[in-house]
Amino acid sequence: MKKNIIITFSAVVFLSFVALPAKAAVFQLLTDKETAAIGDSLTITVIIDSEGTGINAAEATLQFPNNILEATEISKENSIFNFWLEEPSFSNEDGLVNFIGGSSSGFSGRSLHLININFNVRGSGQGEIVFLDGAAAASDGSGTNVLTEMRGVTVNILPITGVLPGITPSPVPPVEIIERPAVPTGELPEIPSIQVPLYPNEGEWNNLVSRFYAIWPLPNDVTGVATLLDKNPTSNPSISEGLFESKTFLPLSDGIWYLHVRFRNDIGWGETAHYKISIDTTPPLPFVLELNTEEISDNPSPFLSYKSADDLSGLKHYVIAATGEEADFTFEESYIFKPLSPGKYLITVRAVDRAGNIVEESVDVEILPIESPIITFTSERVVLDEESIRITGTALQNEKIKIILFSENGDVIAEDEVAVDGLGNWSKEFREPVRKGKYFIEVQTIDSRGAKSLFVRSSIVTVVEKPFLVIAGINITQMWFFIFLIAILLSGFAIGWFSYKLRQKQLGRRVVIAQRDVFNVFAMIEKDIDKILKSYEDNNINERELTEAEYILKKIKENLKKTQKYIIDNIGEINK
Repeated sequence: MKKNIIITFSAVVFLSFVALPAKAAVFQLLTDKETAAIGDSLTITVIIDSEGTGINAAEATLQFPNNILEATEISKENSIFNFWLEEPSFSNEDGLVNFIGGSSSGFSGRSLHLININFNVRGSGQGEIVFLDGAAAASDGSGTNVLTEMRGVTVNILPITGVLPGITPSPVPPVEIIERPAVPTGELPEIPSIQVPLYPNEGEWNNLVSRFYAIWPLPNDVTGVATLLDKNPTSNPSISEGLFESKTFLPLSDGIWYLHVRFRNDIGWGETAHYKISIDTTPPLPFVLELNTEEISDNPSPFLSYKSADDLSGLKHYVIAATGEEADFTFEESYIFKPLSPGKYLITVRAVDRAGNIVEESVDVEILPIESPIITFTSERVVLDEESIRITGTALQNEKIKIILFSENGDVIAEDEVAVDGLGNWSKEFREPVRKGKYFIEVQTIDSRGAKSLFVRSSIVTVVEKPFLVIAGINITQMWFFIFLIAILLSGFAIGWFSYKLRQKQLGRRVVIAQRDVFNVFAMIEKDIDKILKSYEDNNINERELTEAEYILKKIKENLKKTQKYIIDNIGEINK
């Protein structure tokens, strides 16, 4: 099976087209009966919910209980696939079904039909039909496998005598009967108010098929409920199925269906409520996408034509998309693109029906650039508020030039278009206010068709402030002048403060020295006085001691004079 997956994808890739972004897809099996008896026939439908993804190939292996079911036929009618790398086949001996299919178109929908498998019931029990393996290829150009889930189905198979306890042969699930006494009102019951959560809007088409249930409020006077699901908008069921307020139904086929619900009370049957359910799971018809311009050219506006149809819900619109461009919606069967920039594009056209089913086709297109303009001059240095940024150049005569001014970090500052004269010259002066900094300019030629060249980038443009003064040929702006002046003032203050601190420190040292010197002088004087006093301790003084005392007194006098002068001089120095 793994080898089959590789073969499928490699064979289908060349037919793949980009669709909606690949997300996920789900295989699912639907049955036309949830219970059956031996001898009945049973149909299993294989569908895929693309969940918004474009699908153009799929493969799977299914297993069924060959002791209960016998495969009789596989139908490809109404399948989204139009070619089969491996024709759908079955083996009753192995209880297997295989298929590998693909399409040249991409399809998107919630219940895309792949194949129908018909069975004969030949045994009783629970018949589980499951997927053993599978893959679904997105129409993204590379065959990405987007399958994320595979859901099987179980069918209760009864013997002919119906011996399975609690199960009654019925094509639909049984209802839950309510037992309660009715409260008579003396008049016919009101018309039911039906709600179908899976199909909440009667006015809309739906592309999802699954088991669904309907609910209705049950008035107190009601004694019986009759329901009918058919394609007649005016049917009136009149056989009571019991008292119940909800009922589950098997998946519907395509078409407009009506659920009819009617109440009965002790007076009789009331009016019937009719609930419309519109189902369309078939995508619009595949179509041919014609490119009416060359696939590779400098024509910037590719011209497309296409035509699809949808027989059931009808076409809602076409969606036109190109790589990197915003999708557009149209009801027309042709489309001309607004001028595209040079580059390669994958153009996709999607036909969408009113139920939301999609068929899509794609084509590759390359838009070539026309001749690029030439920049001959760009302002290198511009003075703020005095000069403008200028750029000049040459290009194709009588065309237009798109000019964009960018800041250094890539922000668009200004944008304009200027004409090229008959000699092929063009120029632009940006008068928009700008800040000082670095800028660059990109220019592009655009011709009368809207065809564009590649952008050409200029050299860097530097915008500076006007100088406040010029010193030695150096421009000094007003801001730098004031910064320099403030720096000088701060420097002067700092020098004065440090000088003051240094002088204070020096004066402090001078005072300490003066204190030390005065202390030493007075210590010497004190010592000399002590000597004189010692000579007079005996109250008698001789001539030698008298002479020595006179000498000491003269010395004290000299030291006092020196000290007086030293103190006066130091005080004068400190006061300066």
